[in-house]
Amino acid sequence: MSALKDINWNRLSITIPGSWEAIVKNPRHLIFEHDLSPCLEIRWQQSAKHPSRRHTESIVKQLGHRVVPADAPPSHSLELPDDLTRRFETTVLDGGTDGIPSLLLICRKCSTTILAGLHQTPLRWSGEHGSALASLRCHGDEETAGNWRIHDFFFSVPDGFELDSCVFQFGASNLLFKSRKADLRIIRMAPASYHLKRNGFKTLFASFCAAPSETIQLVDPTTLRYHSSPALTKRLWQRLRRQYPFARASFTHFTDTDRIMGWLLSTGRRPPSELVTELENGYGIIQEEAYTTNADT
Repeated sequence: MSALKDINWNRLSITIPGSWEAIVKNPRHLIFEHDLSPCLEIRWQQSAKHPSRRHTESIVKQLGHRVVPADAPPSHSLELPDDLTRRFETTVLDGGTDGIPSLLLICRKCSTTILAGLHQTPLRWSGEHGSALASLRCHGDEETAGNWRIHDFFFSVPDGFELDSCVFQFGASNLLFKSRKADLRIIRMAPASYHLKRNGFKTLFASFCAAPSETIQLVDPTTLRYHSSPALTKRLWQRLRRQYPFARASFTHFTDTDRIMGWLLSTGRRPPSELVTELENGYGIIQEEAYTTNADT
């Protein structure tokens, strides 16, 4: 029985050892650490068309590394998992005098380019941590494409939204997604007890969605909601100021895990009910027992 954690972030997914921690550097840059030491670093970008060999050589040259030949000694070579090489065109890059390599990966299906810095010797990656590389994917099916899972929370992002910015600070995680006609903000606050000592639940929610206190709906002691559908005159005025007139928002206090999560949708038109339902039902906190899986399953 081994503890594992599933990470789904901006179309990239990977299953890592439970002892690793995921650090988000930017929308397409993740670092995985164990005991404050880096184990794996991943950067990626999507491509409109399949890169040519010349494109790959250009990336290698920019990185300043040399390609590790297939007949390199065991101390500098990598025994890559079959699942990885089946999904990606792989190029092993020499990391220099420390003998720690990097991988340049190009997806055979969607052409996403991934640079994976391994931060450990090839021997470790050939054995102990090879399963993490084997699980790496850069696209899912249509049903799972909008599912996000990081740290101890998960949420669903509707089609058409792209991650614009993200801030992870002690006590609060704030993510902004944008589409052509709407903004979606996701927030997670932890521990909730710390925030609730300073401000009430309703006050926190009002600050998050800029809502007048009297317009906030108390669904139950752990759930608050808000919606704004202004009159036509106010709607026109807000559009002149390049503001979205319609808003829907929700806050949930997960008392068993001492967390607060919420979302705020700002749009130019009244959002369809199915979109609101998708957001309302699509987020939560990952229970510790659900965050641990059997490596043999």
